[in-house]
Amino acid sequence: MQIGTAITKKKLSELREHPLNQRFHTDISGVERTALTESIRELGLLNPIVVTQEGTIVSGHQRWKIAGELGYENISTVQFQGTEQEALYFLVSENKARRDQERDPIKKALQYQVLYDHWGIQHGGSRSSDHSERLTASDLAQSVGASASNVRKYLRLLELITPLQGLVSAGSIGLTVGNRFARLSEEQQHYVLEFIVEKGLEEVKISDCEEIIRFLEGENPSDNAGVEEKSNANEKSKFAKIEKQLQRWKEQMSEEEQELFHELLLRHVGREA
Repeated sequence: MQIGTAITKKKLSELREHPLNQRFHTDISGVERTALTESIRELGLLNPIVVTQEGTIVSGHQRWKIAGELGYENISTVQFQGTEQEALYFLVSENKARRDQERDPIKKALQYQVLYDHWGIQHGGSRSSDHSERLTASDLAQSVGASASNVRKYLRLLELITPLQGLVSAGSIGLTVGNRFARLSEEQQHYVLEFIVEKGLEEVKISDCEEIIRFLEGENPSDNAGVEEKSNANEKSKFAKIEKQLQRWKEQMSEEEQELFHELLLRHVGREA
């Protein structure tokens, strides 16, 4: 992996967003975006955009988008040289400022997963045998300005079923509650989703979580005869409630969050098929 030193002017139309950028990063907005826009308007682009030979951006997406809005036709770039996996690592690792400000816990967890994979760190915190001279989980956590335990909490969110991950991204499930649910089996997590939807919960509080856990500790949802014996009419009613609640959550999401939520749902349905 290497970044060239020669600065080349390229047309904005020749560059394209990295296909996984939206999966790992939320676009800046509000005051932060206004400040960056004014900075580029007054001072120009102080640092070149990092792109692959094919024109895929690996660092500088926000500056590229804003430059286009300001009427730039050409932009300064330097070339990234490396594999696709190295480009993915660079996409995540070089955007520390955006990682610190990332509001979506799932996207932050996915960023940490990329860093773990790159350095061969297993979720238990140890290094694989092929990376004996590289970072430990504690080293990596320190490099991103977090504790190793906090990084593990984010990574544990990826053990949630896809719809629950979507609710984490939407802000309905927080980090602590998400970690509690992630320790449950997949079947139990489906019950959690049903409970949340049927109760119409906009936010799952600790008390809600404890209520669900108490039920699951005393009764296996798969053994609940009432659930198994529901009529077709009740089933349709239940799914109508689920669809309505998902639509309410979707309306509260940004366009990028909606795209990620849709992608997660499609992936989940694919696994169920």
